[in-house]
Amino acid sequence: MKLKDIRKNLEESLDISDLHVPQEYELIWEASESFKDIETGKGNIDVRWDKKIVLEIHEWKSIDAVGKKSYFSKDISLQKQKSFQDSAAQITAELQKIRITPPKTHFFNEKRIGNIYFLFFLCFSFFLWIFLYKDVLEKYLTYSYETLSQVKTDFPDYKKVNEHISESRSSFLVTYYLFKPISFLHTSSINDAYRLIQWGRYLTESFEKFSRIGFDLILLTETKEIWDILFSHFFDNSQWNFLEALKDLREANSYYSQIVDLWENDLNEKLVFLKDTISELVEKWDFLEKNYDTVLSMFGHKERKKYMIVFQNSDEIRPQGWFMGSVWFIEVFWWKVESFEKKDIYALEWEINKDPFREPAPEWIDRLTQTFWLRDANYYIWVGKSSEKIKEILARWNISIDGIIYTNINLAKDLLSKSWDFDSKTLWMTITDKNFSLVMSSLVESKKSREATLDSPKNILFDFIDEYMDYLKQEEDIKKYMSVFVDAMRSRDIFFYSFDTQAQTVLNTFELDGAIDFSTWFDFNYPVFTSLSWNKSDRYLQRSFSKYVTIKDNCDIQTRLNMKLRHNFSLANERDAISIFEKYDIDVEGNLFIQWLGPNKQFIRVVVPKEAQITNKNLTIREYPTTKVVELYIDTPRFESNYHVLSYILKNPECRNYEYKFYKQPGIHDYNFDFHLWTESFKFTWIRQDFEYTLAENSK
Repeated sequence: MKLKDIRKNLEESLDISDLHVPQEYELIWEASESFKDIETGKGNIDVRWDKKIVLEIHEWKSIDAVGKKSYFSKDISLQKQKSFQDSAAQITAELQKIRITPPKTHFFNEKRIGNIYFLFFLCFSFFLWIFLYKDVLEKYLTYSYETLSQVKTDFPDYKKVNEHISESRSSFLVTYYLFKPISFLHTSSINDAYRLIQWGRYLTESFEKFSRIGFDLILLTETKEIWDILFSHFFDNSQWNFLEALKDLREANSYYSQIVDLWENDLNEKLVFLKDTISELVEKWDFLEKNYDTVLSMFGHKERKKYMIVFQNSDEIRPQGWFMGSVWFIEVFWWKVESFEKKDIYALEWEINKDPFREPAPEWIDRLTQTFWLRDANYYIWVGKSSEKIKEILARWNISIDGIIYTNINLAKDLLSKSWDFDSKTLWMTITDKNFSLVMSSLVESKKSREATLDSPKNILFDFIDEYMDYLKQEEDIKKYMSVFVDAMRSRDIFFYSFDTQAQTVLNTFELDGAIDFSTWFDFNYPVFTSLSWNKSDRYLQRSFSKYVTIKDNCDIQTRLNMKLRHNFSLANERDAISIFEKYDIDVEGNLFIQWLGPNKQFIRVVVPKEAQITNKNLTIREYPTTKVVELYIDTPRFESNYHVLSYILKNPECRNYEYKFYKQPGIHDYNFDFHLWTESFKFTWIRQDFEYTLAENSK
């Protein structure tokens, strides 16, 4: 009988007993005292034995012992013999022609045990290397980012900033080469890690080039007086470094924008924020690259530029900040200041007193004056309209300007608050951020100095400014100056307006022009105050606002804005004022009236969304293309508070997420704000910038 004749019904095991196998063949042995017949379907082969050998057959032409297949070179003939020995001899002869896989019983010999130990050692070493490799890689990456974050902490200390950038750049480079051996694996986590490392590398490359520009500029200012530096030449020569830095910044952004997951929820939230921030930054710098020549020309590159700097005091508030107390005219050529002229606003108007044109004052301002002149030209809510009015008035006086720089007394107060109290020889007393406004106001209004009556009310102010500027130069605390300047830009206490269309587009893109874009917010409020008090009580006015929001079932928004004005001229303030008057021999009774006597009077215009349905009665409402303006008047006596509530409804058929922004008027140093929505309530005090709330970022 041939094996191929019984293959269809052959079971998986063929049991053969007491079989002698040549040494070159190794079979699987199992100690047993039993036997098993071969079921063939055509007859049984009955073989008995003392020990059994299991020959595993998975296919008709294969024998598999430990997972490898061997093949018969010819058929195996099985014939019944009268004796067991004859059968065994025949099968033995046939098996000699077969290649059989070694059995498990012979696997653990001394040679293979050694191989197992060696294999185990290799595996252990590999996993230990992986563990240490991961740990080292994470430490380098963490150190790289921690070092880079120190740039913000130590800015603008250019020496430390350069050290941090250089150190972080080197660390990122080491991290990159450490990561290189596994970067080919291309799993999602490895890809994200690779992008994160590349982002850091290119970001530090970009920062290093930008810092090089800043470092060269600072060295230049240390070797020359600022008025003698040809900044135009410097930035013109720095254009290549700028473009290279921008190229690296774009590359960094391309890697960072592809990162999917940073493995932790907190990090992923920061990832989304940073993606938007970096993309916006790259977009703005791309815009700057395209308008590099325009930026150079704004500062007198190849062509003279004349700018008017408006200094506004904090005693009488106006829409663009405060009352225009004095102005400076500067001319720049090749970014060098070539002329510098200070003017008292009244003195300037007195010089042009023969102007035949008499423009009537607009509504509410006509309660103060019948003539609309330069001092009140920043009456308008929109900075562009106020700027155009200033330019128009100056043009009548044959004064042409290319732009306006708006600033106010908050800048000086913030500088004083961040330094030691200043002992002024000009004023013969110690000046702080608390008494600066009172001292200046008292001296200017009385036209007095410690020694004599002044010809011009602002001479004492100009003398003090010169003295304080010399003090700041000696102090050389660039970090502090930059901090004050940046904060002033964010709070719109400093902004710029250019009458060149392209230059104004650049200023607007970088949010340096004081303009407000209401279109990006679903709900917003912008209260604009104009003082009508005939006194300096605005200096003591505390403004507080509360916003209450209810979202109805149909998603419509019902909201109200509470405005509270508190006249805070206390007895202590009165004593301080009297001591100043006595020091400078100023008439107490008359000047106390100027400083605070009488109520505080405010003309208020509140900008609200165009779609707002005002529910208040007896209010003046003016329609504009994208907004509505609600007008009201508030009269607040000393020691008292005055309240007004503005209510309106916003239809919301698309059920948009609620977003709200409260805009701070330029010149207001700080304000208090409460926000209420459902069970959420937020209270903030002494806010210096705009307030924002987005429902999508908070739980209902």
